[in-house]
Amino acid sequence: MRILLFLLLVLIPSFAAASDGCHDLWFTRNLIMDRAGYCFGSPLGKAVFDNSDCSGKSVSLDAESKLLVDRIRSLEKQYACAVDTKKDRLAIDDLFVRFRLVDLPVAEEAPGGCLGWLGPETTLYTGRSSDLPPIGRIGRGDYVGFFHGSALSLRAFSTNFCRPC
Repeated sequence: MRILLFLLLVLIPSFAAASDGCHDLWFTRNLIMDRAGYCFGSPLGKAVFDNSDCSGKSVSLDAESKLLVDRIRSLEKQYACAVDTKKDRLAIDDLFVRFRLVDLPVAEEAPGGCLGWLGPETTLYTGRSSDLPPIGRIGRGDYVGFFHGSALSLRAFSTNFCRPC
């Protein structure tokens, strides 16, 4: 099992090489802008976001959103992301879920996972509060992938409830 995990980690393409990671960052950054009322002009922006409720190209962000956008832009620069905004589709499978999230995730460079959930059945919410709408559940034995969020909190989370290899 350790060899399998090692091979999986070695064979996972780098974040920079995977367009999915750059598409993920682009989507999150632009979802923040969309929620602030930004009007998209590119074919990709128009295909992904609804301009019917936009207010213009110059929008104001609250302090938390501005910090998140700055962090994402830094990551996009670090990984030399160049999303082709002339296209009309992103390489992200879960857009229908991502639009529902209240707390927006940022892709991690090195994804992780749990090969067998040992904790209790757990409800997943659209954000960090259980007062928010549920979006899914994790059950005993489920595979759980960690692709977003704080690496430290995910490490503590997976150490407590995931089967060791």
